Amino acid sequence: MRCINGQDWEWDSIPGYTHLDFRDIEGFDEQTALVMAAGNEGLILRTEDGGESWEEVFRDEREGVFLDGMDFDGLQGYCIGDPIGEEMYIIETLDGGSSWSIPEYPELPASILGEGSYAASGTTIIFENDIVLAAYGGDSLTRVLMKNPERWTSVEAPMAQGAGCGIFSLAMDQETVIAVGGCYLDSTSALGNIAISPDGGSTWSIPEGAPRGYRSCVAFSADGSFTLACGRTGVDISYDRGRTWQALSDEGFFTMVLGEQVGWLMGRNGKLARVHW
Repeated sequence: MRCINGQDWEWDSIPGYTHLDFRDIEGFDEQTALVMAAGNEGLILRTEDGGESWEEVFRDEREGVFLDGMDFDGLQGYCIGDPIGEEMYIIETLDGGSSWSIPEYPELPASILGEGSYAASGTTIIFENDIVLAAYGGDSLTRVLMKNPERWTSVEAPMAQGAGCGIFSLAMDQETVIAVGGCYLDSTSALGNIAISPDGGSTWSIPEGAPRGYRSCVAFSADGSFTLACGRTGVDISYDRGRTWQALSDEGFFTMVLGEQVGWLMGRNGKLARVHW
């Protein structure tokens, strides 16, 4: 869907790419944006005319490719995908997504058998203040890869493990990072669905309270005064940076973005909600 004037929306699609499942979008201004496709075609498209036309800026059709999310700090950005073999999958751009490369990171930890990231909301990677955090889940470990300006490290997070379990979303405000997820095969279970880091992702702990079930996206308000977490079974709000949570809605949503005073939540079959404060 495309916003016309802040209130009205119209359905839109990208000719030639309607068979793809686009899971992440990054907007730079009213004319420039990127969309990322998840699935067997690792594909990123870019528009510079408000969505009237699109250009392929990245394509990878190797067996096993599955892109999960991307994030930017200025014109520099990263996109992660599921590991291929023993190699983690991370690509980088320095020009706002006009071109992408697959850098060599000698210190990048090897993948773990059964490990993957999740494209549920496009928010398993965040890039802020020269720190990149990329979240994963799997059969035996839930962890966050962290890159400071010099090197990558791996930190285990105390969240749900197993098939379809792990971290599905990250949000960062100053030094506080919140990870949400759980197991999408059991949407009502709150077991292992949240962890908090007070130091930019270096250490993690389980907070006092938790959202009411599996959550696929978490986001801070622009001023950091509250946090929302959404998933199939509803939306929860925290006023203490993720330590405790209250029910906000029983409507299910998969992803969201929060601005200065207005936020948008998106769900199944084009469901869209506007929240303002």
